[in-house]
Amino acid sequence: MSNESIIELVKRTAQIAEVVEWFDIKLDRTDKALCPFHSEKTPSFSVNRKGNYFKCFGCGASGDAIDFVAKRRGITVLEAARVLAEMYGIAKPSRGCSKPKIPNATEVSAPHANGDGITQITAAQKARNADYIRRCITDVGKTDYFKKRGFSDDAIKKYFLGYDVEQDGIVIPYSSKLEYHITRLLHAPDPKKPYRKPPTEDWGAEPIYNLQAINRSGVVCVVESQICAVSIMQVGGVAVALGGTGGVRNFLKEVEAKKTKCIFVLALDNDAPGEKAQHDLADALTDAGVKFITYNLAENCKDPNELLMTDAQKLTANVCEAIGVAKRKFSCLKELFSAAELQTQDLKDIRWIVRDLLPEGLAIICAPSKYGKSWLMMQLCLAVATGTPFLGKKTEQCDCMYFALEDSKRRYKLRLNKLLDGAKAPSNFYGSVVCDSMSGGLFGRQKPDGLARHECGNQGKDI
Repeated sequence: MSNESIIELVKRTAQIAEVVEWFDIKLDRTDKALCPFHSEKTPSFSVNRKGNYFKCFGCGASGDAIDFVAKRRGITVLEAARVLAEMYGIAKPSRGCSKPKIPNATEVSAPHANGDGITQITAAQKARNADYIRRCITDVGKTDYFKKRGFSDDAIKKYFLGYDVEQDGIVIPYSSKLEYHITRLLHAPDPKKPYRKPPTEDWGAEPIYNLQAINRSGVVCVVESQICAVSIMQVGGVAVALGGTGGVRNFLKEVEAKKTKCIFVLALDNDAPGEKAQHDLADALTDAGVKFITYNLAENCKDPNELLMTDAQKLTANVCEAIGVAKRKFSCLKELFSAAELQTQDLKDIRWIVRDLLPEGLAIICAPSKYGKSWLMMQLCLAVATGTPFLGKKTEQCDCMYFALEDSKRRYKLRLNKLLDGAKAPSNFYGSVVCDSMSGGLFGRQKPDGLARHECGNQGKDI
């Protein structure tokens, strides 16, 4: 029988309502159901028995029975027609089953190994896997585990966290593609081994959690568990998870293959296995010439998620600080910081030498020649040295050093006495008419009287 004949015969034979229910879509009395192609709480999926087609008014999916199977399984129209042909006994004689057999995706197109022995997962199997994860995402509200671990509703939704009702385990997909996941049984027979990986023959080999993050050029935290990675991402960081200390080798292979340009922050668990794995990973990254720092994001806690549960603000601050440290270490802009990092810093108040006029640090006064700049600055220094107001503004009394590099000592003394008007100079007021050049240290190596001095002003020399 030709391909065209199979498709036409299936279209005349297959009933959409029957096919939909065979694929575990439970229609209500109005022939509506929750759409299997997108997450929803109110049924928008509907079948039209008379017209023999389906339509979802939420995501827009529509078509006949063949289209439904093709979309549901992630296979071609021809493959879907053959599935239905077998179910209805069209392609092969019926074996007397009262209900057609629904083949597994592996029966339609089974996974196979390539020349390197790596399991290749078919499109049909990928679709089936994604359907499973979507069901778990829909059921995430049936557990409070993630809330207890400190995760927000936004994080639960953003990172597609789910719950497997039958296994009583939380499900964490490895990416938005829903191609792989790991399950943590909430009541595992062995509490020390709660994690369950899906079968390799159905899902392929375990990848690195959030692997796409290493394709960027920013800062990426490296942790052990997927829950810790989500914890870091919830507070504004980017993270990948090794899936335990055993994932170091797999991670290194990916880093070398992708020739990543990002900077890693190694933050494995604060226990003996974690410390050893972090040491080994650091050595390997050093040999590979990969940029990284080590940083204890969890502080006194076992891991970042434990700190998230006890002090989310502290984890946020630690992640911001680690990002800043990593950027400064590998940037020519050593003082570079992010806006998020700045928000978490406790900065000292401005110290005013002259309130609202002269803060601590560098200040420059500019005016044309012979406008009285030197007189003004000597008067300011005397006011600060004695703690008296300057131009009506409060001063903070402290030591002062006044360099008059265009003056002699005689001129310096004449100006000083004129300003003091017979008063005694304060003991914490110091002066000089010479100094070293900027390249020589300026204040660091003061030259004694008699040596050549460097003047400023009209001569244009440095001071």
